[in-house]
Amino acid sequence: KTAEDLNGAPLRPGDTVRYVITVQNTTSTSHTNVVVTDTLPAGVTFTSATPPAASGPNPLVWNVGTLAPAASWTGTILVTVDSGVSQIGGNVATVDSDQMDQIATDPIFPPGGGEVIPLTDLQATIVLQQNMLYDVTYVVTFTNAGPVSANGAPVVANFPPTMSVTWTCVAVGGASCPAASGSGDIHHTLASLPVNGTVTYTVQGALQNQLSQVDAQATIATPAGVDDSNLANNTAAIIRYRLVMPVLFKH
Repeated sequence: KTAEDLNGAPLRPGDTVRYVITVQNTTSTSHTNVVVTDTLPAGVTFTSATPPAASGPNPLVWNVGTLAPAASWTGTILVTVDSGVSQIGGNVATVDSDQMDQIATDPIFPPGGGEVIPLTDLQATIVLQQNMLYDVTYVVTFTNAGPVSANGAPVVANFPPTMSVTWTCVAVGGASCPAASGSGDIHHTLASLPVNGTVTYTVQGALQNQLSQVDAQATIATPAGVDDSNLANNTAAIIRYRLVMPVLFKH
């Protein structure tokens, strides 16, 4: 018997696992009334079986019938990994016939031993506001949209190298700020970022002149033991060479 994660390792919630059961008659006599039984492990939901089982889905039972010498039978089972689980159990199949007592496989796991890496959706946004003529404000927000916590998520926010910036931090939804205030680029680890938690940095900067760059970028990454379900929203950027300055006319 084999087990394979059709989505590729590591095993994640929603992945499809394929179990393949092969029974072969290695004796010199036919085996009659061959019955194959498969018990699905905890942490998965049955999707399909080929050929269709006589009963199931847990356990699945196939009435194979007669297997002649050297003949074989193969069954394929597809299951989906449940959300909210950290481990799926081992899958066990048994076979018996009129000519032998029941025998069982060892518990079979997908590669990785059945450990499930949780998924969450971490998001980064950045907004630029022009205050006075040369004063600007960046609002950088890091959010965990869930469905699992992402404590220890690293965050980075980089600002123009020619701009001196200071920032304040506010956290809501059970999240925590590494510090209430500071200066310079942000390279932090968010010790607490639960589901629906948000950390917001308000960053103040001053342009040197009309040609000063205002490009900035913010990124959040997953901590160890967690994967992200949508990497497209992990990075946000302001891409603009300069702000629009008012033009003053003298009459």
